[in-house]
Amino acid sequence: MNRHKAMLGGAVLLALIAAAWLAFLHKPADAAMQKAPPPINVDTSAVTQADVPVYLQGLGTVQAFYTVTVTARVDGELEKVGFVEGQTVHKGDLLAQIDPRPARAAYEQAVATKAKDAAQLANAKHDFERYTLLEPQDLASKQTVTRSAPWSIN
Repeated sequence: MNRHKAMLGGAVLLALIAAAWLAFLHKPADAAMQKAPPPINVDTSAVTQADVPVYLQGLGTVQAFYTVTVTARVDGELEKVGFVEGQTVHKGDLLAQIDPRPARAAYEQAVATKAKDAAQLANAKHDFERYTLLEPQDLASKQTVTRSAPWSIN
């Protein structure tokens, strides 16, 4: 009988463990159902046919079909740029303005040099006329007259 009581006690104990296990498994499922988020509201509308704009996005580079290299005929400091990058320009449009002061100074120097050379030429003509008058009287040598000619090269 002791053996019978022990088996009966083991069976009861096994039944209690199984009942506890089933109770444990069903409770978390109920708790999970209670913690579920509320349903989301959805707006609806009638179906209509319409064009949908297509937008494409991507990475890449763009290169101009036509390019122009602009070079200045004179050197100088750039004072003003008369266009915006990408702008269409036409013949005669101002593209860039270079500081005119160095060119103006070079021009004025050339004018002054021309005036100096003109004065030297006038002096040489005057000397030539004087030596030409003095040569027949042997007051000026033929070599001096030839050298003082304004067209001669010394």
